[in-house]
Parts: sequence; structure tokens; C-alpha cells
Amino acid sequence: MQVAGRTDSGVHAQGQVMSVSSNQHEIDTSRLMLGLNGLLPRDIRVKEFCRVPPDFSARYSTLGKLYCYELHTEATEDPLLSHMRLHVAKPLNIFMMRAAAKAFVGSHDFTQFSSLQSMGNAVRNPQKTIKYFDIHEIPGGLRLAVYASGFLYRQVRHMVGAIIGAGLGTVSKRTILEFLALGSSVPLTGRQKPPWNTAAAKGLCLEAVDYPPHADISLLMHPELLHDEHGRLVAEPVLSSE
Repeated sequence: MQVAGRTDSGVHAQGQVMSVSSNQHEIDTSRLMLGLNGLLPRDIRVKEFCRVPPDFSARYSTLGKLYCYELHTEATEDPLLSHMRLHVAKPLNIFMMRAAAKAFVGSHDFTQFSSLQSMGNAVRNPQKTIKYFDIHEIPGGLRLAVYASGFLYRQVRHMVGAIIGAGLGTVSKRTILEFLALGSSVPLTGRQKPPWNTAAAKGLCLEAVDYPPHADISLLMHPELLHDEHGRLVAEPVLSSE
């Protein structure tokens, strides 16, 4: 069993994807979905099942992921939104926030905008490509939407924290560019403390995960890799996205 990506405690997911292998060729997916939803906690639900090629991996076959982060910006926090949005009572400069968000777009080494030191000895590719980072006004707040090839551990929460700092006037676009330029050249354990706070988990949601179209489930998605007699991947590929 694999999932498209980890979500920290408090992070939400509307588009989480899970892949499982079975030796049974005939499975009633509608009954399986009903059965699983009857066993799962009320805050977790399976929305859809589909058949995929035997070497499909929810984690390694991804093309990109969409994360959204919501802020509640009214002076008084709404208790009905408190578990889904981060409350920021001070006025935010949305123009400065959008300028800061654009600084992240493109291919960069995002080591300084991550918590990689918390991952122990796990190897991660710090080079990620952000295709867009948009900020939309919504009733009572803001919605930040970022789409990328993959993300490092807590990368989105670090970026959102820096963007909030830009809106508050405590973080400049120049500072963001300077930390991006540092990349992996400065270990996180020895760097200066960044001028932003990591945004709280509760405002973040994994909205969607994209995969390459694959109409024929009898064909392998990764023919260049090693498979077993059932077409399943023998070894995990080198991790390129998270």
C-alpha cells in the first residue's frame, strides 16, 4: 500500500490517493468502498476506486500536486473555521504577498524552505519546480494555491509562513530570493533563524494529485524499471517528489 504523500497531523486532504495490490482479478469495487467506509473513522472516506496498471504507484507515478492554504483575515476569529483556516488578525498587504509568491515560481533548491533535518537520514531531492503559486480573495480571508512537481517536508507551510510575513511587512521578496539562493549550501542546523514562522498545519489541504493518462491498464507505466511476474515494481524508484 502506498499513498501519494504524507500529511502532518492537522493537515487536511481532499485529494489523497492510495494504491494497493491484490492477487484477486475480480473485485467488486462498489462493495469494497462501502465496506471500507463502514470501518473507517467518520472524518475519513473513500470516494472512488479504479483499476490501474500493475506497476502504478500512488507515490512515484505522480506528475504534480496541488496544495491549498486558507487564511481567515477578519478581526474576530470565526470558531466555525478555526480548524480549517489560520487566523491572521493583523492587516495583510495582498500585493506584497503575491509578489512574494511569484518569487517561488520556477525550479529552485527549496532546502531552506523545508524541515529536512527532521527527516533523519532519508534522502530527498531538494530541487522542485513550482508551476504556479496564486493568491485568491475568498469570503473572510485568502486562499493560497500552489502546484508543483513535488514538495519537500513542510515546504508549503514554510513558504506560506514567508508569504504571510511579506503581507505583514516582516519578510521581503529579496529575503526570500536570498534564502532560495542558499539552497543546500548551508545546512539547516547551522543556518541563521529565518524571519518567518512555519504556518500552522490546520490551514493546509492536499487538494489534488495528477497522474499521466493511461487508458490501457494491461500496459506497464514504468517499463524501464524492474518488475515481478505480476508486473509490480520490485524496488522503489529513486524518490524525485514528495
